[in-house]
Amino acid sequence: MFKINGLKHFNMKKRISTVVALFLLAGGAMAQTIEDGLKNLYYGKYATAKSDFEKAIAAKPTDDRAYYYLGIAELGQENKDGAAAAFQKGLTAVPNSPLLTVGMGRIDLLNGNAAAARQKFDAAIAGTGKNKNGDVARAIADANTEVKGGDKAFALTVMQQLLEGNDGRKGYKPVAADYIELGDVYRYLGGENGGKAIEAYDKALELEEKNAEAVLKRGNVNYNAKLLEQAVSDWAQATTLDPNYAPAFYELYQFYYTPKPRQFSLPKAKEYLQKYLALSDQADKTRNEYYLTSIMFLDKDYEGAINKAKTLIPQANDSYKMKLERLIADAYLQKGDSLAARQHFDDYVKRTGKINWSPSTISSAARSTAVLNWAIPPNR
Repeated sequence: MFKINGLKHFNMKKRISTVVALFLLAGGAMAQTIEDGLKNLYYGKYATAKSDFEKAIAAKPTDDRAYYYLGIAELGQENKDGAAAAFQKGLTAVPNSPLLTVGMGRIDLLNGNAAAARQKFDAAIAGTGKNKNGDVARAIADANTEVKGGDKAFALTVMQQLLEGNDGRKGYKPVAADYIELGDVYRYLGGENGGKAIEAYDKALELEEKNAEAVLKRGNVNYNAKLLEQAVSDWAQATTLDPNYAPAFYELYQFYYTPKPRQFSLPKAKEYLQKYLALSDQADKTRNEYYLTSIMFLDKDYEGAINKAKTLIPQANDSYKMKLERLIADAYLQKGDSLAARQHFDDYVKRTGKINWSPSTISSAARSTAVLNWAIPPNR
């Protein structure tokens, strides 16, 4: 799960935390729609989840959770503007919602304004009064761990305050999602906190033994500790625990796709990508086709990758357009056609006015590893 605009996809590498799928909601058509949306977020199906939450809003325009998780689904599709619009629309319908205030704080972090974000997080905590609110606490912790510039120490304090003094018999009753979020905070803090992260994930499994996300993230801890065999074993266990849990297949695909010693294997990358795509969100065609295009590039089918990328650009959002444009330029360079790469870059600048990268800045000596950087997630 790679950072995109400061977010980890899946892992939104990146990856958005999928703990939101564990909420228990009351009966009724609207509640069922939100439940469906949360489940689809858990499985990484952001486009379908977006549709679910839009239906929930239409059924009950004053449910702040629907707006918040609609924003999270937008972020899962790398649409920061769409997420901000969802949070803001929600605040118009539900003024002073602590959960939506956290959402806007997350946008502040994405925009590099940590001070404004902290003000909103503090306001959200104050807005819950003395009552412990798991939704709000997890949202604050998730934003501060997943987004660049977040305050991880603050995230830890928020989760510790949520969980302290709770034995499940009175007051706030912790759920598996709480311990997964706590584990995420320790994982991002890194270093000696790895053991604490695994303890938190194991605690989540005590509460929900079939929770594949907890096992996957335990694998991420082991990966960061360079325990590669154990990491692969954990991700494989997650696929066994829940054969429909697409994010685990995605992690295995990214592991073998990454050009590092003891990892890279194109046949295995292809194998796990196909398994992931069979389970992934069929409504998110651009993302799925992008992964296939990147495999074509890695397989040295540069002409095929160029043609496929060009067909995807018109329907892609800004984030994916940038990835595809860069892939095309890199593919031309790999073909040895530097003039075409230069021309493509110049055309891109003319269309967008953006100069965020240049093929000429990458030396031929570094091409063996640098050409893949556009597609590889950051440290888990």
